[in-house]
Amino acid sequence: MYLDDWIERFALDDQILALSYEQLGDIKRAWLKKLIAHLYNYYGREDCQEKIVSMTYAQGLKSYARVSPWNLLVCVIGRGYRAANKVIAAIMPAIMAGTKEIVVVLEDWGAQDLPDQVLVGLELMGVENILLMDKDDITGFVRETGSNQGLDGLFCLDDKEIVEQFFREKNCVVWAPRPVNLAGLVIDENVEWNLNVLSWANPDLEFVVLADKKGDWPDNFHVFEGSKKDFWLQPFDVVFAPEVYLLEHKHISLGFGPGHESSWVWPELEKKLFFLQQIVWT
Repeated sequence: MYLDDWIERFALDDQILALSYEQLGDIKRAWLKKLIAHLYNYYGREDCQEKIVSMTYAQGLKSYARVSPWNLLVCVIGRGYRAANKVIAAIMPAIMAGTKEIVVVLEDWGAQDLPDQVLVGLELMGVENILLMDKDDITGFVRETGSNQGLDGLFCLDDKEIVEQFFREKNCVVWAPRPVNLAGLVIDENVEWNLNVLSWANPDLEFVVLADKKGDWPDNFHVFEGSKKDFWLQPFDVVFAPEVYLLEHKHISLGFGPGHESSWVWPELEKKLFFLQQIVWT
């Protein structure tokens, strides 16, 4: 089948998207829009669809360098992946690079299981092709698009089997996010955190809180019992803290300050990844 045939057969019903949009509510949508805006500014929009540089050298050598964005990215989201911020952070750099076609596949999601925040995040980014498939259909879809329809990248969120299968075949760039489970949170009297946003935007994270007093914490939060020094030695995947703490502790590879409760970025997904390059000597 051609790509359009796959899309027609497996496309998510627009009514489901509309319902998710309403159910998520204005406030949560605003937080997702804020993240998208920050990622837009962080990566910068690439407006050039193709760049060709021709050079002439001594002894008759000529070279041509052609750079163009990916033709097709397929992003598979498994049932365990419910955090819209991490989905948005995976797809936005492809959008900013000018990737021509982006298809998101929700793997084995039932109609009642679809996460509103992920669907709304996709819609807010402008992702139009959202498909529902099982693993066998995904395998056939990826193989077909990879062999004759210009698949350049396959992103797999929460499906190690597909990653391993297609990484071995090496027909395209295959990426899966590193596991993220543990988050540090520093409570300071000079700043205010929106704990509700931290909780719903990061349902995949367990928060370890550095605070002087106990509080009424969401279910995925608990107060650190050790010393402040020991807190900063924990194997955090991300830390939410005021700027002064993040800059002081240089070993923290990913951190967000107040106001970025719904934020995320995948540092390894640089915009240059999403470009094809051709070098010709004549």
